[in-house]
Amino acid sequence: MRRPVLVYLLILAGAAVVGGCTSPAPPTSSSPAATSATATSAVSTSPDETRSAASIPSAAQVIELSLQTAVDGDTVHASGRVNLPDGTRLSVGLQRTIIDPERPDDPGYLDVDYADTTVTDGRYSYDLVDNAKRDAAAFVSAYNEGEPPARHQRVGEQVRVAVSFSPQTDDQLPAAVAAAGGLDGSALATSPQREEIGEWTDDPYWTLLAEREFVKPLT
Repeated sequence: MRRPVLVYLLILAGAAVVGGCTSPAPPTSSSPAATSATATSAVSTSPDETRSAASIPSAAQVIELSLQTAVDGDTVHASGRVNLPDGTRLSVGLQRTIIDPERPDDPGYLDVDYADTTVTDGRYSYDLVDNAKRDAAAFVSAYNEGEPPARHQRVGEQVRVAVSFSPQTDDQLPAAVAAAGGLDGSALATSPQREEIGEWTDDPYWTLLAEREFVKPLT
């Protein structure tokens, strides 16, 4: 009877060993693997969200051109500011009014001095001289030859000073063209000094123009 008892005990021991070979329990949420997976999920950003944030445009800067004038004898000092790159080319000019007796309230303007100047530290300045490039009195005298006195034009005492920027000026600074939005000057369309050129053509473009008109007696 002892052998059967021993065999029975051995069978029970084997069963206990087999029963202990169960698969391990899955890790709980406190395990390192689970914690790492949770943290990664919390900070991840989808590719679509990233592209959307990167495509938000910044506020467009308004480009402005100012003009101040000061008179000293025949010289008119023109100066001002513009938020365009250093080296930007500007055109400045001085005009005299020409009075036509048939249209006394609608004077013409004659360029008597003009030049190009460049921007430095956001500023420009240039000294224009009355009748430096063209003599208004000589122009009127030549025009009046052969005309009856009733139609004789005369030089007025009003002058006009103008400063302008165009992205299509010859040898314009490439950085200035880019700042203006290209050759069509699209970035200038919001400026208080905007001036459209070729409005009725197939290729209009925007420029900047600031001007002042005042009395400057003839000398």
